[in-house]
Amino acid sequence: MTVATLLGLIVLCFLAGLLARTSVAARALEATENKLLSNLPGYQLFKDTTARFAGMENEDGSKVGMIAEGEGFRLCLIVESVDDWLTIFMPDGGPAGGTAGEVRLVPAAQVIVSDLSWLTLATGLRRGGRGMLAQMQPWLPKA
Repeated sequence: MTVATLLGLIVLCFLAGLLARTSVAARALEATENKLLSNLPGYQLFKDTTARFAGMENEDGSKVGMIAEGEGFRLCLIVESVDDWLTIFMPDGGPAGGTAGEVRLVPAAQVIVSDLSWLTLATGLRRGGRGMLAQMQPWLPKA
């Protein structure tokens, strides 16, 4: 009975894998992400993190930027760009661990774009900002 169950499970997984490769399944997954999951706080950050650890990071993933605020700069993730505008996400450094924050649409000229990945910012947030000054040093304006 146990061998039959194991074989049945293997066949079921194989069939599920075949189904997952169909265009119908891809459209269903995309619709679920766009209409449901993307509304959950931190979903995109979680998705990007798991994809990176799985070795499937996206070369076009979010970059770290700096936007002037007061007499200093605030770090942000550049989520997308259209023409001369950017959508940025400015994570809170509090207990939410970078999954909560503020989204802004800003002119691209207001943001200094770095070559750093979003994972660098996530790591810096987890450390309470320690190490971020050294990471962002090449993009800081000279005083």
